[in-house]
Amino acid sequence: MTPIAAADITGPSSPVVAPPAWAASAKGLQSHLGMPLALHPLLRLQPQVGHLMVNANRNLAAYEAFGAPVWPDALPDYPRPAGGHAGRARAPRDAPGC
Repeated sequence: MTPIAAADITGPSSPVVAPPAWAASAKGLQSHLGMPLALHPLLRLQPQVGHLMVNANRNLAAYEAFGAPVWPDALPDYPRPAGGHAGRARAPRDAPGC
């Protein structure tokens, strides 16, 4: 079997999957160990994949500042986790960062 090159892999990240009752706070932007919580998985994935992408629905500019394309849920009302998976699936393969 031929191994897949890291350049051909996109690492998706959802800032924080949480119950709907927590939706009002931007959990992924809360500081954890001196940096936004959502940045931790991106930094771990970055050396392992060719591209990164973030699934987020609010504070898009803040997540875009992390340097990866941001794809909101494709389904209305943020039906996690299905909406996030649908958002990542609809990202065109040739889009920047995909």
